[in-house]
Amino acid sequence: MKIKEVENIINKVYPMIAKDYQSTAKVEVYESLFTRLNCIPAEECNAYAEYDWNKNKIYIYITNM
Repeated sequence: MKIKEVENIINKVYPMIAKDYQSTAKVEVYESLFTRLNCIPAEECNAYAEYDWNKNKIYIYITNM
């Protein structure tokens, strides 16, 4: 999948999920964790997503989708 495709799905589905769970978290989509951090991987990583408690953000990584 491409980032735009994933963003379209999130824009349709996430508002319903956020309402049910009373979530105010923002969602950002990246190719991978290393793309978001702008670094070279030291080892293979299989991250699909993560939540940053301090920033109240959900990061989605599409490489593993």
